[in-house]
Amino acid sequence: MYRIDEPRLGGRRLTEWRRRGKRLVGLLLGAIAILTLGVWFLDSTTAPPMGKLQNAVWNAVNLIATLGSFADLNVPQKLFLSLGAVVAMIFVGYAITTLSGVLSSDAVTAFRENRAMSRKLDQLSSHVVIATFGPVGRLVAGHVRQLGETVLIIDIDEKRATEATEDGYLAICGDPGSFDKVIGRAQLDMARSLLLTGTDATHNLAITLMARTVNPALEIVVFSDSDLRRRMLLGAGATTVVDLDDIVARTFMGHLGGGRRP
Repeated sequence: MYRIDEPRLGGRRLTEWRRRGKRLVGLLLGAIAILTLGVWFLDSTTAPPMGKLQNAVWNAVNLIATLGSFADLNVPQKLFLSLGAVVAMIFVGYAITTLSGVLSSDAVTAFRENRAMSRKLDQLSSHVVIATFGPVGRLVAGHVRQLGETVLIIDIDEKRATEATEDGYLAICGDPGSFDKVIGRAQLDMARSLLLTGTDATHNLAITLMARTVNPALEIVVFSDSDLRRRMLLGAGATTVVDLDDIVARTFMGHLGGGRRP
């Protein structure tokens, strides 16, 4: 599911993760430097200074990397590295907890999901957009998918958008205040049809106006419950306006006519 408002928070969290990662790398390098200096300072052998430094670096890196292949150590060096090992374990535990906590947050997960969905949305063409994924929208989406069409669901309700995703549809979710962004992200300029199955007349009228502006050739089928709204929707650019009451009445009359005796 593509969330219109989530990328900002997720992006900030990911930036924070990178910042913490850089800081932890800096601390790690600092710890290696301190361990190296300590081991070098405590080296009581008669080896040349460069040899002592090489052994100190090797032992410090081995301690951090837990390779266990240490050069010969005297007692002060062993005590110093033991203390360093305790500090290193605390440091590693802190690093794992901090970085994994950021990466596993809901905001970062949504950010990654948005990036994956963005690539899919950019490739859409001649698809059918359905708003919203209510009882009627769910049925319509199923029939359209059976025809082999690519279906994109747009909805302001995150629960319904999540259900659409779980049913295998591409979905975009955004609150009413950002629905113009939802329309823009739905690739309506490349879509074949827009089916408005929601019952909010004002919402349907606004979407119809925006969609017709974006794509003058788009087929727009919209629900209406009155003749006045039907005329308004047609004036806004709807191709077909479905009157539910009229459909129900015709269905009843069809059954009544079929049941009459000659």
